Amino acid sequence: MAAALKMVHAEDPKKVVLAKLKGAVASITVLGDKVLVASYARPDKTAGGILLVDKTRDEEKYQGKTGLIVAMGPLAFVEDADHHWNASRTPKIGDWILFNIGDTRRLLIREADCRILSDVNVHAIISDPDDIY
Repeated sequence: MAAALKMVHAEDPKKVVLAKLKGAVASITVLGDKVLVASYARPDKTAGGILLVDKTRDEEKYQGKTGLIVAMGPLAFVEDADHHWNASRTPKIGDWILFNIGDTRRLLIREADCRILSDVNVHAIISDPDDIY
């Protein structure tokens, strides 16, 4: 199995993602149990010096599994009879998360590639999106 691709980041990946949104999230009201995620955009160079071709980086748009939570509906991660969350570590805005691409709907918000999904389709909170490939 291949090791994770540690990347060279000129800037904090969160700042890069949020800059691409250009403040658009403030005008979006996410409904119900939905979670709006800005997809992780991998830089073009690994820590080992390998340059990723555009095709490889573009594939993240269609097969990326990680993203930054930028907005949530009022029912996202709310406990009910069918859903029980770990109250000590429930995903929140600003967390990097892992999801199954097939459980999302892709959309473009300004310059940011984004996904919308139900809260139950968030599989993990991750500290570094480079760890997942």
